[in-house]
Amino acid sequence: MPAATSNQGSGISIKGPQVMPRFQTILVERFREKLKARGSRGIVGLGRQFKIMDDNGSGTLDPYEFNKAIQDFGIEIETKDLATLFKCFDIDGNNEIDFNEFIRVIVGPMNNFRTQLCIKAFKILDRTGDGSINLDDIQGSYNASMHPDVKSGKRTENEILTEFLETFEQHYNTVTGGQSDGTITPEEWLEYYTNVSASIDNDAYFELMMSNTWNIESANNPASMPYAGSRQKISTVNSRDAYRRDHHRNLFGTDK
Repeated sequence: MPAATSNQGSGISIKGPQVMPRFQTILVERFREKLKARGSRGIVGLGRQFKIMDDNGSGTLDPYEFNKAIQDFGIEIETKDLATLFKCFDIDGNNEIDFNEFIRVIVGPMNNFRTQLCIKAFKILDRTGDGSINLDDIQGSYNASMHPDVKSGKRTENEILTEFLETFEQHYNTVTGGQSDGTITPEEWLEYYTNVSASIDNDAYFELMMSNTWNIESANNPASMPYAGSRQKISTVNSRDAYRRDHHRNLFGTDK
């Protein structure tokens, strides 16, 4: 279960998903420390460990594979607590752990720097300033005509706009068990980006992705003027990160 997010001073009131109970947090931390001890500090390293645990190559971990990994890694967890730990990772409750769920729990919630970037993006889309994003808000900011499916004639702009809202709502509802209502709340927005953030190691690259997509002024936005004391800008990215940036921008139709 994702941790709640604190956003004091952001101007947005957020009641995030309930914080994981302390006992479960301790179990997850033991697992996290063992992975670090095995050299799995980045996303690539975590991916290698996940493949090692995935004995049958299904792309997911079932309870047997997960429990076997606990034993192989030498994590001190009582047998009666194994099911509890498994549920910590099985976010959608389907009795399997996919890689996104795995890294989401291991990496944990976004730090404050990334959270504030996401809040800036939310405010850009919340054109009415009412603390939520609906169809009227995104029609003026979301460039649906540039979406690949609209260009190819597979779907209409209105269908893409509706899907935009559902993308954020469905992910949040999977985690919390909520219902869609056609608006994106700050909680839904941050939950979505917490999941995206978990697969990005570098804060500066996350900033580049968000600033390029939502036109946020930042040190790593090529359109922003550098200023005294700013962090070094990212001028190049590897192929994996470049693909993620371009996919994210195309997904949300923000290419000009």
